[in-house]
Amino acid sequence: MKTHQIAPEEGIKTQSSISTTHSEASIFAQSSILKRTSTGISSTFDALKARYWKIANIAFIIGAGMSFFDVACDVLMVREFYLNEQMKSAAATIVTILLSLALQSILVILQNIKRKRHTVIKELLFVWTFLKPGVDVYRVLKGNEQQVGTTFTPHTEMVYVRGVELTVECIPCVIIQTLAFVSGYQSLIAVVSLASGILTAATISTSISIELDCNPESRSHAGNFYGFVPLKSLPRTVLVCLLHVIMSACQLAAKAFALALANMESTTAVLVYLVAEVLLMFAYKLATGDFTYWIPIENRPVSIFASSLIRFGCKIVLDFTGIVHVRHPLEFGGAYVYFTIFTTPFICLYFGYRYLSFVSSPSVASLLPHVFSSSSVYGSIITLTVIQFFSFLLFLRTINSSHLSTFITVQTGPQYIASQFRNSNVDSSKVVILAKNRVLWRGVEEEVKSWINVSIYKWLEEKPEFFTEHIKQSITNDLVEDERALKLLRGAGGDEEGV
Repeated sequence: MKTHQIAPEEGIKTQSSISTTHSEASIFAQSSILKRTSTGISSTFDALKARYWKIANIAFIIGAGMSFFDVACDVLMVREFYLNEQMKSAAATIVTILLSLALQSILVILQNIKRKRHTVIKELLFVWTFLKPGVDVYRVLKGNEQQVGTTFTPHTEMVYVRGVELTVECIPCVIIQTLAFVSGYQSLIAVVSLASGILTAATISTSISIELDCNPESRSHAGNFYGFVPLKSLPRTVLVCLLHVIMSACQLAAKAFALALANMESTTAVLVYLVAEVLLMFAYKLATGDFTYWIPIENRPVSIFASSLIRFGCKIVLDFTGIVHVRHPLEFGGAYVYFTIFTTPFICLYFGYRYLSFVSSPSVASLLPHVFSSSSVYGSIITLTVIQFFSFLLFLRTINSSHLSTFITVQTGPQYIASQFRNSNVDSSKVVILAKNRVLWRGVEEEVKSWINVSIYKWLEEKPEFFTEHIKQSITNDLVEDERALKLLRGAGGDEEGV
């Protein structure tokens, strides 16, 4: 029998998700329970699982293909910048590519930090030969499970590698090319490359949200959050995907254009704005006690460093593409996403106003290679933001109405984890808490410890599907009070010294 995999991005199935009998998430969750109790129902579960993965698999392939395409466009633009003696733009593009590879390497090391050195070297080679996106897609489609010694599942690794690409390569390259466009470099190849870069970033942003939402295990264990994509209706599913691409592309185009215009007046002002946005986000997470990211990294300094990088990356992706997955309480929450999407038009219009005020002086305008008229500036920004706004409203109208509340939640990560653990009635759902950073569940640590000590002998005897080698290693020595149970746990495949 195939070992049940507990994915880090999974949450915990709540009573509300079970009672919502007409929702796809509830149907899937009930099928998951039936699967564990009846061989005859297993085939039904597998059929549902295949249906749920159908859309996600398409998103995997498209996302990986767009990643390769984006790298090719970046290399082509480096050549174009070089031939047109725009050395700063060429150098900036090269830096973004190298930084993307470096951060992917850090992610790979964190993922495989407890594995053998030759495994880490092999994974790093995949990164630096640009094969990582394809390798990740292959592993997920093949159904590879989480290996002992890894930090998170292959699916989560793939999502975060793609997130790194989006954050430090796709979005920055779009900004670099927009800066060149505003400065007067408006050749056909530049325009085509800029358009393809925006579409690539929007597609990757969409694929991340859709893949995570369609993940069958996530819908099974956290149907109260995952399940906004209406998979029962193919036309509605396609429409949801298209609307996400449209609103992401418009938000990226509008913000990149506005910042590029503002940069003509003052690079310092743009940098101050971007830094202020990030610092306010960090202040918000610290004030709510929600700074630590959910990835279970034991070393506190490493955890703080990783949390800072990931929070920064998610903030950039949200600000420029409006990715809806980060409405999850373990990310930013729905209310924060709402605030970002609805304030974007005003920020863009403000920067457009500053640009027009700057170029209104004839002496200044005469020094610039290209000057945009007020109708071009306001017309472009208003058109893009209006399309973005109405696409988002139609998006909310098209998704499953049962999940609209996830777009306005102000629940923090620790609150979410605690409520999910307490509201769960089955061990296979409760055990997901062990895949989260322990800092986030300090508030229910005694409850978790009590639950483990009550259940440990039953798990050792019955060997349920969720009781995998990875879960055994996640149960640290201090969580098991009975010495005999601890010896049996370690003898059953856990590490003798604990985790």
